[in-house]
Amino acid sequence: INDSRAEGPEASLLALSDPTGGAILGAQRTAVLTIQDNDSAGSLQFEKGTYAVNESTGLPIKVKRAGGKASEVSVDVMVTGGTATPGTDYAIPGALVPNSLVRLTFGTSQTSASFTIVPVNDSDVEPDETVELKLQNPTGSATIGNQHTTRATVVDDDRLGTFQLATAAYTVVESNGTVPLLVTRTGPTGAPAS
Repeated sequence: INDSRAEGPEASLLALSDPTGGAILGAQRTAVLTIQDNDSAGSLQFEKGTYAVNESTGLPIKVKRAGGKASEVSVDVMVTGGTATPGTDYAIPGALVPNSLVRLTFGTSQTSASFTIVPVNDSDVEPDETVELKLQNPTGSATIGNQHTTRATVVDDDRLGTFQLATAAYTVVESNGTVPLLVTRTGPTGAPAS
């Protein structure tokens, strides 16, 4: 039966028995019939090697399936490291183990699936932070492709503003001794800065 399931070779034992009409069985009474599968579940890999997102927006991470789309398959996405702290800096909605494991399932003929990293939009001024991800545990005869790891960078959007001189030129008579310089600060001003 030509199905669309990716599966290994299947074998059946064939045997002759109970001849009639005076016939007898020869030495070759059994044979093995092996059915070779012609369906591939494909390989699964991240769409990109790196992602970046501002901490005020969610970041969809896509896993794609190539080289075959037979059968339903799944793969686990593991958080393997990075400088971002789960729960404090980001969350992954639907994670089986909070912020550590997401299982993506692909139906027959489905070529991509995604999940979202949701940064915590705080007001802390901090360096950009990363989340390291890895694909593992494929099911349904799927394999893991070359791009099996990725890094998501959460870009901090809480800057302390921009300092600049108010004008491009100042003039002072040397006998005055001092010149008032005006420095302006634009952008976020919610925290002290110097």
